[in-house]
Amino acid sequence: MAADGTAINMDPGRHTLTSPDGARRSRLRTLALTHWPFVPALAVITTTCLRPVVATDMWLHLAVGRQIVRERVIPATDTFSHTAPDQPFVPHEWLSQVLLYCIHEIGALNALVALKLLLAGAAFALLYWLAYLRSAEPLVAAALVALAIFPCGLYLDYRPTMFSLVILAALLLQLERLRACRVQWARWLPFVAASFAVWGNLHGAAMAGLAILAAVFVVEGLGRWIGAGDDAGRRQQVRAVGVALPIAAAALCLNPQGPNALWYGAWLATSDPALQHIREWQSPDFQAWETRAIEVTLLLAIALLAVVRGPRRLSDIALLLLLAHATLISQRHGALFAVVAVPAYAGMTRRALQQVRSRLGSDWRRIVRPGLLAAFLAACAMYTFARRPSPADVAETAMGLSHLPVEAARYLKAHPPAGNGYNLYEWGGYLMWEAPDVPVFIDGRADLYYKGPFNEYLKALRGAHQWRAIFRRYDVRWALIAPRTPLRSALARAGWREVYRDAVAVIAVAPSRPTIQGNGAQIDTISRDR
Repeated sequence: MAADGTAINMDPGRHTLTSPDGARRSRLRTLALTHWPFVPALAVITTTCLRPVVATDMWLHLAVGRQIVRERVIPATDTFSHTAPDQPFVPHEWLSQVLLYCIHEIGALNALVALKLLLAGAAFALLYWLAYLRSAEPLVAAALVALAIFPCGLYLDYRPTMFSLVILAALLLQLERLRACRVQWARWLPFVAASFAVWGNLHGAAMAGLAILAAVFVVEGLGRWIGAGDDAGRRQQVRAVGVALPIAAAALCLNPQGPNALWYGAWLATSDPALQHIREWQSPDFQAWETRAIEVTLLLAIALLAVVRGPRRLSDIALLLLLAHATLISQRHGALFAVVAVPAYAGMTRRALQQVRSRLGSDWRRIVRPGLLAAFLAACAMYTFARRPSPADVAETAMGLSHLPVEAARYLKAHPPAGNGYNLYEWGGYLMWEAPDVPVFIDGRADLYYKGPFNEYLKALRGAHQWRAIFRRYDVRWALIAPRTPLRSALARAGWREVYRDAVAVIAVAPSRPTIQGNGAQIDTISRDR
């Protein structure tokens, strides 16, 4: 060893020096050569994240975040609507709403796109590493995370769900390291306390994380007692999770809702109005192409459980069954199912690969694996090329602004109408953000309106005869609706006058109280067909 710390090779036939920097570069080179299949998988993830989505809820989260930042207090009652004024409203996702608003203030919509890409990349990088630890095969890990991105579409929207994927992936990775005896209690317990305290203020899926810990503790503990399942590393994992459970539950209560945060998510996920009328809370329609990824993920579980032999982790089976059940009830849980499925599938694939390698021998390394790598690269390249973002504004395209009443909201902001209004459910959040002085009829905070306004909104939207009584009850004098809404025809028959119209939205006002501009002149009808 030289005085400067350089390692000297004492072999007289070789005169090489290995410095610490050289050893570090060698390790990095080895990592790059081993894990390069994640790069094409990351291209698929990035391309999928840039696909257009109509980000309706993002705007209400920005509006609530703006209110919290400006008033420097977390609200306790609703101040955005005229149908539920002063009703209890405690935003349990306040931290993510503040973060989204602050990031928007720094870089507008492009900064939110960058945040989504960063969080998705972090979540799937953690999932890739977890799948690699379970499968010991980079190609399998990369293929699994590339497939998992598709069922995660509802969670990769521009809203608090983005944060849940990262924390859930980190939690699953720590559980795996516990099983491999790579995490000390001095790090595990602070990780649980900090992650659940933060997670509980970012998104309601923190309750799913608590349920996962409970499932692992109960199932693996029962398996150890009766001697069933894979026992490797199970004892230390059960003990660590058992100690962490009350800590995680207590950390979740560090929320503006207090202990109510423990049951709020479950209540919302099982409420009848959400399951009946809100699409993302409904069961997946397997005849629709956007839900085929969930179908493939579910069928893959059945195939692997049927084909792969050998001892299995009982927690893998329990989590697959638990979240498969949740997904079949509500398609938005498909993202959570995909995240827990990646390590479970990786573990089962490892045993299958061992059987294949033993049969093929050297042909696996010389022929089969290179062929699979080539097929994976070709599939990733074709998908990335076919789904590449359009050359138009990435942020506006990715957020689906063309489906929102952008110009109509500007018109309302410039010409505040008299009386209260009626708006589409999916447009309420955008009005909260773009025209904050115009109280909304309804918005994406559906649970706030379950006691009455939600059902009345649906009745009026259909153009049924009750719309007159509903509008009188809430003193509705104007309506922001889509051109092909049945309510538009009902309003026209009742003499309502359209003061604004374009290809996305129509603004109609009641005939008895014409809208007046500041100079006293009646607003002329504006048509913006595009």
